[in-house]
Amino acid sequence: QMHHIRFSTLGWGWLMMGAGWWVQGLSLWAVLRSLGEWAGGPLTNWPLHTAVVALGVVGGFLAFFPGGIGIREFVIIEVFTPVYGPTNAVVSAILLRFVSVVSDVLVSIILYLVRPPATDYRETVGAEPLEAGSNC
Repeated sequence: QMHHIRFSTLGWGWLMMGAGWWVQGLSLWAVLRSLGEWAGGPLTNWPLHTAVVALGVVGGFLAFFPGGIGIREFVIIEVFTPVYGPTNAVVSAILLRFVSVVSDVLVSIILYLVRPPATDYRETVGAEPLEAGSNC
């Protein structure tokens, strides 16, 4: 049941998801920049970078591989080989995976250390707790 979620909340969620994909595309640009492959600014080819990251993540999710391991890298290598060459495509795929893992760990540590006090779910939604075995 999602009757308590407003359309404005969904709109903000979609906007934030789009921003998240865009930031992931920027991280791929930063990896390419670190390899000396990309001389343009971060917005020069951001649709390609964002699409490659998004396709890799969605492909890994649909393949049911843990963390999309191998699938994300395959997508990056296949799409980037004609554009950046095979060596830069492989290295950028490996470096992007490393950057993603390190940033996930760092953000998790930060959020664990600065977590807000726990709130009661019933107070925020105004719903009664579900009984064991009841259907939503």
